[in-house]
Amino acid sequence: MKVSPSHRAGSIAESIIERADKPLLALAIVAVGLYLLELRGLLSLSGPVRVISLILDALFLADFLMKLSVLHGRYLGSAWIAADLLSCLPGLVLLLNMPWLQAVQMARVFRVLRVLRSIRVLRSLQFLPALAQLAAEKDQEGRHFRIEMNAGVALYAAAFMGILAWIHARFDGRPAEMGDAEFFLVLGALLATALFLFLIHSEVRESSWKQLRSLLNIALPRQVAEHFLHHPGAFHERHRAAATTLFIDFVGFSATAEKLRSDVQALAGHLEKAMDVVVDRLLAHDLIIDKFIGDAVMAFRGGPLVTGEPCDHARAVVRGALEAAQALGEMDDPYFRKVKIGAASDECLIGVFGTSKRLTYTALGDGVNLAARLEPASAQCGAQALFCDQTRALCGEMPGIAWRRWGTVRVKGKADPQVVWEALDASRTPDLSFLAAYQKARAVFEKDGPAAALPFFREADAARPGGDPPSQVHLRWCDELARSCVEEPDTALPVTK
Repeated sequence: MKVSPSHRAGSIAESIIERADKPLLALAIVAVGLYLLELRGLLSLSGPVRVISLILDALFLADFLMKLSVLHGRYLGSAWIAADLLSCLPGLVLLLNMPWLQAVQMARVFRVLRVLRSIRVLRSLQFLPALAQLAAEKDQEGRHFRIEMNAGVALYAAAFMGILAWIHARFDGRPAEMGDAEFFLVLGALLATALFLFLIHSEVRESSWKQLRSLLNIALPRQVAEHFLHHPGAFHERHRAAATTLFIDFVGFSATAEKLRSDVQALAGHLEKAMDVVVDRLLAHDLIIDKFIGDAVMAFRGGPLVTGEPCDHARAVVRGALEAAQALGEMDDPYFRKVKIGAASDECLIGVFGTSKRLTYTALGDGVNLAARLEPASAQCGAQALFCDQTRALCGEMPGIAWRRWGTVRVKGKADPQVVWEALDASRTPDLSFLAAYQKARAVFEKDGPAAALPFFREADAARPGGDPPSQVHLRWCDELARSCVEEPDTALPVTK
């Protein structure tokens, strides 16, 4: 599309206006400084100083007129027009060059108007991103801000000029006292304006950061949001690092969704409360909440945004998962009481992934895939939480945690059977004697086959008050294998998902 010369000239003019704002702000401060020095008698408005003052007046007036001619209605409705108008009024001092005006009494009024150059300092507010955005908004809130800004500047200038007029009336005929009073008035106003700008800048910045942090915490994991706020350039970095990945899924969600299909708000309310309880316990152990997948949560610990060694990551995931399951049970929700848990440790690629349209901070790797498979496997194995062999090795001995080598399972995507472990909260299971019976039954199963292991699994099941779900799974499995007359049965349970 061909751009017309007038359109090109308008774009160049707008660019010049935008770039001139900050230099003019600096010139306004210089102009007020010259005025203060004049009031103290350190400068005389003659010679070079007079020329500089006239040039400054001409620049402010030219800036105002250029904005009117180029920006038209946009400028008349802006939040800064009052500050620009008042700061260019001292341009009337240019008239003092005319000999016939020297005798006019209003010449003193024109000279006093030079104090309005300080109003230009309020223009610095436009460089605050939050205020600049608000001033540009076309909604009702943006219009209110622009009206209030211009009205505030006008009232500020009126009050200032009113006090200045009172000083001139009060000390008329006493130039020295009038000069002192005017000097301290201007200096006090400048200091008050500087304090006001500092407070507004700090408050707006802090408020903007809080809002941005809140929004990012909704869209991104807490650790990720904090890191990118302080290091935005790190957004595209990816790291290979050891990590332990966790998947937690709520038991019975499909049945609950069917039961509450006529009241989806109630379904959402119960699920959100259950999610809150689970996520709170994961965050307490500094896990990165990766994503929510329907009624499931994916989280991991590892990479540059968390501290610790691989063993620390694995232990934090184990404790966080068990505490989340316990907290959910204690909440006693009528629909969501139990979870399925799967976790695995491995080296992952951690960072931002996706497309130009949608990005997410996540972990990719074989360990992530295995954790996703172990989550449904935990239900089929009768275990609340299943952890891979590497996670168990990293954790070592953990106070308050009892481990059971469940056995081996076959999961989709893995050619070899996977050794899996169940972690138990020892404080909630004080009698752990059934674990020894289970391990004995499992050893017989792997060595002598299902028929020989049946009585030992019955013994392990009876040794645990209320029964032992993993032993019961093995009892059904051994019975099926024995009835099918398999000569060399596979000792790895096939997981169907």
